[in-house]
Amino acid sequence: MGIRFYAKNYAMGGTKTSPEVSLCMESIFGPEVDILSWDYAMTDGRSPPLYNMWLQRANLHPSRPILFSFGQRYADSAHQRLEADGGAGFERNFLDVRKVFPDSDDLTVNATTLTPGVKDYLCNKGHIETGEPCGDEKFHTSHMCKKVGYQTSWHNGWKDHMFIGRLTSAFIIENLLEAVEELFGTNANDNGNITASDLGDLSYEAEFVEPSISLDYLNYLHALKREDQARFHENAEETNIFEPENKFLKYPEFNHFQRSRGWCRTALLPSQARYDGVVTENNSTVTYLHGGRTDYKDEGETITKLSDPEPENDETQIHLAYNIKLNRNICEHAEIDFKDTFFVRAADKWMQTTVPNDSELAYFDKIDDPKGIIALCSLVMDWNRYPKDYVTIEEMVGLKEDAISDVDGDWGIIVNGKRANNLTSLDKENRCYALKHNFGEEGHYFPKADNGRYKVQFRVPRNDGNFYFSSIMVL
Repeated sequence: MGIRFYAKNYAMGGTKTSPEVSLCMESIFGPEVDILSWDYAMTDGRSPPLYNMWLQRANLHPSRPILFSFGQRYADSAHQRLEADGGAGFERNFLDVRKVFPDSDDLTVNATTLTPGVKDYLCNKGHIETGEPCGDEKFHTSHMCKKVGYQTSWHNGWKDHMFIGRLTSAFIIENLLEAVEELFGTNANDNGNITASDLGDLSYEAEFVEPSISLDYLNYLHALKREDQARFHENAEETNIFEPENKFLKYPEFNHFQRSRGWCRTALLPSQARYDGVVTENNSTVTYLHGGRTDYKDEGETITKLSDPEPENDETQIHLAYNIKLNRNICEHAEIDFKDTFFVRAADKWMQTTVPNDSELAYFDKIDDPKGIIALCSLVMDWNRYPKDYVTIEEMVGLKEDAISDVDGDWGIIVNGKRANNLTSLDKENRCYALKHNFGEEGHYFPKADNGRYKVQFRVPRNDGNFYFSSIMVL
């Protein structure tokens, strides 16, 4: 049929969905996604607000992907609201499906007849990848990589990952076959190329069209999609999306986080925007290889080998740097997620970045006109092992108690000439904040420049410190 299906791996170890990943969906997962998988039970499984945030932001994604969740105990009620708003969500419960697999340690089972993915998958009366011989085979990966990290008891082995992937693929194939059956036997009545202008003036009121391989039927499907989008935007109920509860509800900006697409620039990997050179404006599209991997070549600088400081240049761009705590010298099949960082160095004095850049304007289609909410997420170091030079966002705006500045002259964060001197936290870990100023009642809104962009300037308040942050968002 000429249809290619790509399974892309965007997993990030020990990372919560919200607010950072949820606010950066288009940058991380890319602008074209058909199915988006939620597998964050370890970090978010007990948090309805974080899952609500995920659903709200996914429904804003331009492709409005079908959502799969795995291990989210509150998914059913959340999906009911999602579907009422024109979306689609499924909770993947694999327990019943796993019951069809035999126990490899069952003496009545001839294990030699089982396929590699089934053999040694269940042992000890239906337990996954535990006991003998299943536990011994769980992380049998040495033929690919001599050493692989994070192979712990609470992480899935390769057989369980294969099972989950195959079951998800079955859903896609089943829906494809149903679509083909609907169209079977029909004839194309339009041999011309379909362009964006053909689809530009669709009404939200879609009149039924019989399934056929035709422009009329395609227009009808797009009209249904627009109806769903309109329904979603009209039903802007105040669903709690932040932890702890009601933390941001008192602000009028709350619904903006639920119903407004915005700009996100992230240093995290994996990220489609980084793969496609949008962050650095290299604009070098990568090629998909296999198993979720691409031919992406690292961009950025080693944090210990940065270019020489330019303290006299107030236009110096912030650095994109490799995280000092991580090592790129690993087996290529073992790890793809890296917590890289945007790095503001004290020795450079004032540094800056502008959101959006030219590449982002071209890459992301029809972003809403931002209201001027600027959010920053500081870089997370594994196991809270922060270096001595680590400067927090609170320090950057002068809110950290007992902090003393030893730099000559001005410092802080300035957005289009307006200084940030306060913050509103977006998560209970106090990693991500919306910047705030004390000028007027609308303190979370910063003015945009005449060209519609936001120039953000940074200077670190102490000479022995540096500012590490992973993402900047403009909403």
